[in-house]
Amino acid sequence: MRYVVFFVPREGIHPCASLEDYSKLWPIMHRSVKRLGHELVHLTDKVTPCMGDSVHRVDVDPATTIYSRDVAWRDYVASLPDGEQACMIEPDTYMLRSIPPIADGFDMVLLRRPYKVIPGWFKLATNRAIPFYDRVLREWEAFTGDLRVFHGDIGALHRACSIPDGESAHTIPEIVDGVRIESRDWWRYGFRKADNRPYFLQFKGESKADMLRLR
Repeated sequence: MRYVVFFVPREGIHPCASLEDYSKLWPIMHRSVKRLGHELVHLTDKVTPCMGDSVHRVDVDPATTIYSRDVAWRDYVASLPDGEQACMIEPDTYMLRSIPPIADGFDMVLLRRPYKVIPGWFKLATNRAIPFYDRVLREWEAFTGDLRVFHGDIGALHRACSIPDGESAHTIPEIVDGVRIESRDWWRYGFRKADNRPYFLQFKGESKADMLRLR
């Protein structure tokens, strides 16, 4: 499985952390991926120096952080060889265990959170999932301005799954545009503190200072 992190360094567009903070978080995240025996792909724009083991460059606007992430992810997934799987995490992620591969008969994974939104920060897919991500990008057309910097990804993702605006992810469709979606319980993913052996820890908001103490 390929691990991918989207990051285009630009001061002022990453809330709760400066570029100096991210420069310290990145190697901690990178080492945690390498310890599990995986290579890290840096998904970024056309000019940012490679910060991973390899780089995949896409023509994106650094100012529209989350929208550009979805554009770049779609481009990267389209580049995957048949049978390859890619998992997107974030710079504030600390890997503890390898993510299980997509189950046989499915093309991608979404996390099921009955009382919250589908998390946009975790993605796991093969190139067969492209029609779904094309739909997500079409749904992005309804979101402009600040929503293209942060938060619009949840609305676009939910609309692609036919979940009405403002509603939680009680159910996730099994098929969208011919793409077969495996849904997984979210509680094993992305906790800052947990005793349930999650696959990774994630340090959002002000908790990023806690990640700096990890090695």
